[in-house]
Amino acid sequence: MIKKLIIYGLGIFFSKIIVFLLVPVYTRCFSAADYGYYDVLISNITMVVSITFVEVWSGIIRFIFDDERPYRPIKSFLVILPALLVLYAVGIVVLAQIMELKFVALTVVYGLLYLLFTVYNSICRGLGKNVDYVISGVISTVLACGLGVLFVVVLKRGIASLLVAQIIGYACAIVYSEIRTRAVIRSFKEKISKQQIKEMILYCIPLMVNSFSFLFLGTFNKNVVLRQLGEEVSGYYAFVLKFTSILSVLISVFSLAWQEMAFQNANSEERDKIFTYYINTFVRFVGLLVPVYCLVLYYAAPIIGGAIYTDTVQYLPLAIFATFVSEFSGMLSVVIAVSKKGLHILLSTVVGAAANIVISLFLTKIIGIDAASLGLFVGFFIAGLYRFIAGRRKYKISVKCGALLLLAVEMLLTVLCFYFGKWWLIVPAILAFLVLWGIANRNEIKTAFKTAKTFLCKAKKKEI
Repeated sequence: MIKKLIIYGLGIFFSKIIVFLLVPVYTRCFSAADYGYYDVLISNITMVVSITFVEVWSGIIRFIFDDERPYRPIKSFLVILPALLVLYAVGIVVLAQIMELKFVALTVVYGLLYLLFTVYNSICRGLGKNVDYVISGVISTVLACGLGVLFVVVLKRGIASLLVAQIIGYACAIVYSEIRTRAVIRSFKEKISKQQIKEMILYCIPLMVNSFSFLFLGTFNKNVVLRQLGEEVSGYYAFVLKFTSILSVLISVFSLAWQEMAFQNANSEERDKIFTYYINTFVRFVGLLVPVYCLVLYYAAPIIGGAIYTDTVQYLPLAIFATFVSEFSGMLSVVIAVSKKGLHILLSTVVGAAANIVISLFLTKIIGIDAASLGLFVGFFIAGLYRFIAGRRKYKISVKCGALLLLAVEMLLTVLCFYFGKWWLIVPAILAFLVLWGIANRNEIKTAFKTAKTFLCKAKKKEI
């Protein structure tokens, strides 16, 4: 697990964090209208791909882990691909009715390559080629960002050049992944399994609806804030979400490793203990760092945003804690996904989404931006509770209350620190929380150091 965290940590850094650094470059080179259009277009085409291709990449990785012939699920994907392409064409037509497609050909190609890139990511992870997974992500990011800067800053091209840059990045990463895995070539030798195709589709459809629900909710609260509170407050909310998205990216390092461990141990006799261990490790290792992240942002956020965003720090604790709860709910969904009971994931999402919509609609005018964060917090909490109960019906999993209680106390103290805003409260709180985190995770920290030491020793021996 520790090795996977290190590998995925490097991959996430290059594939996600670096992209954030280029946002100021693009916002200065394009008008707000152009960059806003590009952002909406990417969000919409991502949603179209997720819906029309029924989250097939989730089924691929799950069935690779479950099948004695790991290339057979890839063959199943290739068999149903023509039908999914027809759905994709319909999705593009529908999208064109919703928004103006200025770059139709580029948009279509972008969506297809995004699909293949995501599929190959799942294939690499399913086959245990984690280093190749990371390298393909680095290839895609470096090429997309590098060419983006070249096209935009040097050659002064328009917003369409960002699509071209990303397409080239995805294409090169896909070619690299195929060379390393030979997934498509080897899948040709497999026989078609109609039973597996049926099972894969039935497995993926609830996940697709679940993914669509969360993609929809990602924009729903933004629209409520904009409509009820106005453009200026909407801008403040967007600024707050920058930091919640960074937290989500960092947490995804753990989530990716956890997903693989869960699938790999789906049929293990020790799976109940394994699932319980990693769920509680998530609370201790990730959760107890959330208050520290909040307190650091008390000083960092105004520096990043400037004087105009100074007052937005008051909205950070609830928004960030809601993000943590959403990620924890996502962890519990993996337990259900392992049992192939995707309907429970769908139902939990629908119930949570309903709670979020009600709270956001009725409380935004009363308590402002915090209503959006409160809606997400309550919605994801309900979804997570549902998933935990559903998961316990299949596996003997448990969550230790000690770490959760400590996290709740630390978040309460964090809110008080934000309220008073005194450095002599905030700095000692950060140090105390870090000490408690170190004590709670001392075994994992020792293991991490031993793993890193072993890795460095092997690297030195290879050099010699």
